[in-house]
Amino acid sequence: MMGIKVRDFDLEMNGATALVQKIIAADPRSISRFEVTFVFPFLTDKIIRKMLEHSTITRPVYYSLHPDIEKIISFNW
Repeated sequence: MMGIKVRDFDLEMNGATALVQKIIAADPRSISRFEVTFVFPFLTDKIIRKMLEHSTITRPVYYSLHPDIEKIISFNW
């Protein structure tokens, strides 16, 4: 979804990466936390950054995860 939003601003995401970690709880054995760090190799203004960040955390996939799973999302510009 972020790729679609980037096109709205005439930018490209070449070289962008996402580092994903899932943390497993011991008892019961289940996913307790996701940590996602987006790394962007391009600079853009603060308004566009906020719009892209907002578009990431308002997607249905984010909310489809069980509410007990902690979601930590960070952005490195």
